[in-house]
Amino acid sequence: MKLGWVATPERSQFLADVGYDYVEMHLAPFGLEDAESLAAAKARTAQLALPCEVFSLMFPFDLRLVGVAPMTARASTYLGYAVELMRHVGAEVVVYGAGWVRNLPAGFDPVRREAQYIDSLSLIADRLQGSGITCVIEPLNRKESDIVNSVDEGMRYAKLVGRNEIKVLADFYHMDEEHEPLEALTRNIDWLRHIHVADTGRRNPGSGTYPYAAFVDQLNQAGYRGRVTTECVANDDAHLRDSYPFLRKAFAS
Repeated sequence: MKLGWVATPERSQFLADVGYDYVEMHLAPFGLEDAESLAAAKARTAQLALPCEVFSLMFPFDLRLVGVAPMTARASTYLGYAVELMRHVGAEVVVYGAGWVRNLPAGFDPVRREAQYIDSLSLIADRLQGSGITCVIEPLNRKESDIVNSVDEGMRYAKLVGRNEIKVLADFYHMDEEHEPLEALTRNIDWLRHIHVADTGRRNPGSGTYPYAAFVDQLNQAGYRGRVTTECVANDDAHLRDSYPFLRKAFAS
């Protein structure tokens, strides 16, 4: 399996020196709202030391896709620029977590919210069509999102949308927070396209007590051979270095 880490373009050289296979970058900070921001993003990612195969943090913090006035037109324009940047760097996956985009506004009808969330997935699929890029729904724990809190639920929404561009991510941290059985990995393997990992306290892999052997065993049983990205709160150089041999050993099989 390929190993990556969520990092800025400027840190891709350090990741390459350590031995990681790719960098996963946050999309929202590029501020892709116009041609000028797209040009700046292309310039900033022109000299990556590793391929950027995945983007996450998909939407800006002030963009909403559910509620009284979903920002659909803005999202569509933003996604157009985002797809152009992702194709420019050769990315193949983009992660749709973004709890702020999908969380239920106070007093809002949950049935209507669900319909709007499904519409947002369809909009993403439309914008990705023909690009070769897959959007993966990221289940988040209930402290961060009040919808899509398990891999099973992510798979349900992917099936409801029924588009090849929409699949599912499994995040070890969120699964642990929700006490989700690891068997969900094998149960949903046909929909699983990306993995996020961390360790106890959402720190770097190998620093805590997460059951990595059981996690990897489930992925092996399912036949998963995709990418595994570390997304954690411990991100200095020592953490990246220390986690690399642990991850290589854990996922060697």
